Amino acid sequence: MDTTKCSFAFFAASNKGEKRKKKPSARSPLPSAAKASATLGRLLGPQSDIPSGYRFVYFKTSLRRRLAELCRLIQAIGLNNSGVLDIQYPVLHVVSFLAHNEYVLTFTSALHKNGRGCSPLLDFDPCDPANLKDPKFDALSPVLRTQKAIEIENLRYLRSLSLVRRSVRLSVARSFLHYEQINRPQFDAILSEELKFRSSSAPAPRASSPSSDEERLAKKQRLRYLGYLLHHNTETASLLAYATSPVLSPAATADSDMADSSAAV
Repeated sequence: MDTTKCSFAFFAASNKGEKRKKKPSARSPLPSAAKASATLGRLLGPQSDIPSGYRFVYFKTSLRRRLAELCRLIQAIGLNNSGVLDIQYPVLHVVSFLAHNEYVLTFTSALHKNGRGCSPLLDFDPCDPANLKDPKFDALSPVLRTQKAIEIENLRYLRSLSLVRRSVRLSVARSFLHYEQINRPQFDAILSEELKFRSSSAPAPRASSPSSDEERLAKKQRLRYLGYLLHHNTETASLLAYATSPVLSPAATADSDMADSSAAV
């Protein structure tokens, strides 16, 4: 008799009907109640076509500080700098912080607590013609002054979109479009640029790096092009923005002023 077969048959008979025991798998820890609530709200809550909201929060300032210094002060009081997407001076004694709507309360509360009671300006209107302090706008009619204030504010939103991180740029642009801070042609131009950038995994090497003056001119021309889209079609906007010696419109003049002042901040 084959002893090997007998041993195998005996072992199989003795283990017949027994199930193989599995080691209990380690369970992942439960998320916090706040995180679970937020996740369930996104997954199962009512859906909306309204994009994620971003807005500027305005504070009055007695002294114009460099933007890099403001960023360091924000970080020093324990706030995450990544929560503030952009900082600008819309007028001389007002500073604006671009943040997500869900971060605004955290941001303003921390500034109020650690900034000795500083509070945001709730009634500040950046499109108010009274903000046009430049004497070259004094001769404009009230209607043209209002239009000029809107154009300058539109350019400020466009400039923010050129500075925010690419990972959130389209999300911020959709929010600006929804709340009519930019128009559809401007959003389409930004969307086309971002899609083109994402599709090029490896950009072609350039023969020589452009100088700082060339880079600054390219940024100004691009911002002018987006600004012209507020009132012109794409062909006209391109001709006005990228002409060799463009005749600057009021919007483009404001763009140049903004670019020069931002470089001096």
